[in-house]
Amino acid sequence: MINLEEYCNKDNSVSRGKLYVFKTNMSAYSDNREREIKIWLPEGYENNSDKRYPVFYMHDAQNLFDKQTSYSGVEWGVDESLSELIDEKVFDGAIVVGIDNNGLDRENELCPPYKMTDEAMMILRERSVVRNFIPTGDLYAKFVVDFLKPLIDKNFRTLSDSANTLIGGSSMGGLMSYYMAIKYPKVFGMALCFSPAFQIFGMDRLTEKITELNFNKTSTSYGKFAFYVGGKEFEETFVDACFFVFNYMKKSGFDKNNISLVFDSKQLHNEQPWKDYFKSAIKFLIEKHNV
Repeated sequence: MINLEEYCNKDNSVSRGKLYVFKTNMSAYSDNREREIKIWLPEGYENNSDKRYPVFYMHDAQNLFDKQTSYSGVEWGVDESLSELIDEKVFDGAIVVGIDNNGLDRENELCPPYKMTDEAMMILRERSVVRNFIPTGDLYAKFVVDFLKPLIDKNFRTLSDSANTLIGGSSMGGLMSYYMAIKYPKVFGMALCFSPAFQIFGMDRLTEKITELNFNKTSTSYGKFAFYVGGKEFEETFVDACFFVFNYMKKSGFDKNNISLVFDSKQLHNEQPWKDYFKSAIKFLIEKHNV
């Protein structure tokens, strides 16, 4: 059983549904690191013991629900946006599983195990708590797939199939969401990739890895992908690589009804545009799709 505690924080902005937290070991890692997990349950969850819900797994949980804990002081407003979709009868709601990041070690955990450019490596080493940047995204993904998801499915009324399971995040979290949706297509049928940091691998390496994939809809089981990227200041460095991935997928035969990209040239690299575009991205992803 999970030892849930109701989320409490001064002036927290969780206005709809209920938010709970629990701590767990990240079993895929050998150093016994712990992580706080946030669970958001939509209004009505506790009143109908027969109803089951899709599950949205999202990185950087500190930024999702509460402006007091958000990196930039702006939260994604996940509870408000999903509740509005319920009010609009777009869907009946979802369970959100938010995985807190580990502060300065965030980049290690949210980076796939691929060779990146020297410039990106230098930047990420500077930000890593161990000062010796070693990508451990494969272990992070295994933790979510092999431990966290089974735990959630056991303890909550979930729709556990891939068509009802989303992985989502922004920046390094957007990159990790893409990696996990591609590596585990039978687990994640929806991927929300906001400002994904594809560019850290350089275009040559990115091209090599992407062209290894088969996106012909008759021979793969990939689900839906919702991309967003802005275009102002630092965010501009994300644009070319994001468009490359999007265009390559479409050119290779990926079902055009199952992929979208929103580009807003005026937006910076922060939580405000991710909040602004979250609701429309979710609406696109939860529409009937081919998996």
